[in-house]
Amino acid sequence: MATVPGTYVSIGESSIERVNYLVDILLNPNLMEFRQILINYEPGTKLANGFKFSYQNWNKEYPVEVFLSQNPQVLPDTNYTVDFDMGKVNMNWELQAHDSIMTTYSFNYFPIYTLEGFIHKNVDIINTAATGPTTNYNINDAPANWDGCLSDLVFASCMERLILDYDLWKGRLIFAIGSQELVSGGGDILGALETLKSNAEERAYRTLENPKFKSQNHVARPTRHYYEALMVGSSTRTGAHGGTSYGKLRGWKRNSFV
Repeated sequence: MATVPGTYVSIGESSIERVNYLVDILLNPNLMEFRQILINYEPGTKLANGFKFSYQNWNKEYPVEVFLSQNPQVLPDTNYTVDFDMGKVNMNWELQAHDSIMTTYSFNYFPIYTLEGFIHKNVDIINTAATGPTTNYNINDAPANWDGCLSDLVFASCMERLILDYDLWKGRLIFAIGSQELVSGGGDILGALETLKSNAEERAYRTLENPKFKSQNHVARPTRHYYEALMVGSSTRTGAHGGTSYGKLRGWKRNSFV
């Protein structure tokens, strides 16, 4: 699969083209480093015939390296298979009691199914939250002018996910913080994430508060009474609104919002 140039992040992963545009073009510039986090020489947790590692959703384009702990030499990839989705390395030989391995890998903190879920959720939020009548759009038929606002709301959801996960030790490990902050959960990481989240939400809410965001300018259809009110027509006109009368549009032009 193709990747973003200079990265291990795959593009075009969704079956929905609109989702691919939002993720690959609008979200990746801000989320790129979270989508290719490198873990070096992590010891694996031993399973029946393999090893489990801290994170899932490994980038399949990254060349995984596996080492025996007692031997720094990289094992040939014929000696193991990698479960990229679950973050596991399965060995092709029977493990001995003393066997242990370390692995270097790259994982995606925001895989496509997570971002796609955030996109669908925030489309529903815009349907009900924006100024104007409630709508029932989905990602396929939502107006193109929603894309900027939608990408900001999805980015805010990503920052919220990072804030929630920071309570867990492995959520802290992805940040370059010292050992003391790792234990205590200190540092200014949460403050930075809150700022990023609030900035994205502020931009999105400013758009949602625009009364023209969902209800565009439009011209109503002329009615029969409009034509009759022009008082230009046949002589068979009877009564205020009766008979047969013909007027003219005087430059009226229907647009696509009618």
